[in-house]
Amino acid sequence: LPLGYMVNEAVETAKYYSKKSFDNQEKFFKAATGLDDDFYTDYEHKDAEYKNINIKSVKNGRFSYNNIDKNAKGSGKVFYEISEAGQYYLSFINQNQKVRIFKNGKSTKFKARRGVIADLGICEIGDEIKVEFDVDAQASGYFDIRLVKFDEEVFAQYIDILDNEVLDVVEYSDTYIKGNIDVKNSGILYTSLPFDKGFTAYVDGDEVDLRSIDEGFITLALSKGKHVVEFKYMTRGLKLGALISGLGILLLIFSSTFFRNRKKKIIEEEPEKSDDEIDFSELEEIEKEGLEEKPINLEEIFAEEGNKK
Repeated sequence: LPLGYMVNEAVETAKYYSKKSFDNQEKFFKAATGLDDDFYTDYEHKDAEYKNINIKSVKNGRFSYNNIDKNAKGSGKVFYEISEAGQYYLSFINQNQKVRIFKNGKSTKFKARRGVIADLGICEIGDEIKVEFDVDAQASGYFDIRLVKFDEEVFAQYIDILDNEVLDVVEYSDTYIKGNIDVKNSGILYTSLPFDKGFTAYVDGDEVDLRSIDEGFITLALSKGKHVVEFKYMTRGLKLGALISGLGILLLIFSSTFFRNRKKKIIEEEPEKSDDEIDFSELEEIEKEGLEEKPINLEEIFAEEGNKK
């Protein structure tokens, strides 16, 4: 999909949940287009092995458990077998730090503190998927494991609808984007621009309010018809920083000019000495030198008398 495309207003009222990546994707595309077909299909696990873990319930991929010994760590292994060829993804959410995912015996390690979505690629019938993980020493907890098959044909139907009304970008730079769009029905322009207050949006030359879905990406409300859409970006705080810098430069120039003029004025006001003016301080120094008693050197006096003779 391009940088921006029209979606139904229902995307703003749909409920999205954290840690439900596959569900949220389907909810968004269904709300955006009005279609209702699933493009993810869940697969149940075939078998599982646990150490110091007692599974209480399994619902929609969430495994709730108790530690048999709450003072000891536990571990688990969950097995899947592929029954239909296609593109597969696996999501894993747990409170521990690492998870190991095996596909036909080949392992990949992931850090799973905030969850993992692993692209398993194209899987064939009979492929085996194994998930190994550890749990901390605690009384109880949960972990989420979901293996899903992605249906590209169904997903393509959603893309075809969204690709009918797109923003045609005609000009762009690092801080500016301009595009044209022909809106068939009033709705929401959904963009791939991250929601940031540094952006300013304009529709047909008029500034409009920025909108978003869960503060994810920028959206704009557009009415039916042809529109010119512009996005301008300026780093937050840049205007204030430039203003402060400008004031600092002006203050420096003012202070430099002020002190230079003040010094010049002081020099101009200082009286000049006339040729006839006597510096009495110098005369006093001369008089002091003339009146100052010098010690008598008898050897010099006798030497002078001898020379005279």
